[in-house]
Amino acid sequence: MKDLVHRSRNSINARRRSPIAEMWIDGEYLSVSIATIETVPEAKGTRLVITEAGAYFESQSDATSREQETNWLTDKLGASLPPA
Repeated sequence: MKDLVHRSRNSINARRRSPIAEMWIDGEYLSVSIATIETVPEAKGTRLVITEAGAYFESQSDATSREQETNWLTDKLGASLPPA
């Protein structure tokens, strides 16, 4: 079994959250990312804006798995909300 370590920190204000995440597996530093998650009031509800930037080291040459995870999470969030 691999030893996964994930550490995160957050900066939060009324409409914006900016988590910073670092990830290691078995002592290998895999990635670090910062995301900005913002809610923007609109006439018929709220718009969710997610922007993420990351650095991927060694075997993690691209952001494919991170993008898939973010898409999965936002799809689940959307499915849990009532229709507008």
